[in-house]
Amino acid sequence: MANSQITKRAVAVSLKQRMEHTPLEKITITDICDDCGLNRKSFYYHFQNKYELVIWIFEEEIGRPIREKVASNRVSLSLAIELCEALASERGFYANALRVTGPGSFREYLAHQMQPMVLRSLSMEHVPSLDRDETTYLISEFFLSSLYRWLERTPPSSAEAFLEGFSSASLALAKRIQHLLEKPTE
Repeated sequence: MANSQITKRAVAVSLKQRMEHTPLEKITITDICDDCGLNRKSFYYHFQNKYELVIWIFEEEIGRPIREKVASNRVSLSLAIELCEALASERGFYANALRVTGPGSFREYLAHQMQPMVLRSLSMEHVPSLDRDETTYLISEFFLSSLYRWLERTPPSSAEAFLEGFSSASLALAKRIQHLLEKPTE
């Protein structure tokens, strides 16, 4: 294994261990480097910040294989279950990572990664009045908020139960919104 990969993996292990008990926002680059016996310059040679490191960890562990299946048009319930189970296997780390919002965050990254899948599943090409980017981003955020809450539960329900509950809640919300929009104004 190249030295670059060894360094990245050591930094990743440090961050994951710290995130089991410390919120991501409170972990410093110095903390991570001290754990690994590295200097800050070494960290910044590989990553711009700790949020990029979280995304790298996700990509190495889960993201790349999932994206390959999505690219081959194999988006299915079993793929969603696989993603949820992979996140749940390290739920402390991923719940902590999803808690952080804003530009460059893991949550924002995942929301953008989900947008093409959401667009495909909604068949929105026939609905010109909707802003596709905004709509798919909001749906992605709704899913990620639900996913975060699921990962925070002790113990979480099964991935299947989570996805079934999410689906039911989504349908109920959509029906309620449709009902409110169809109601005549008084």
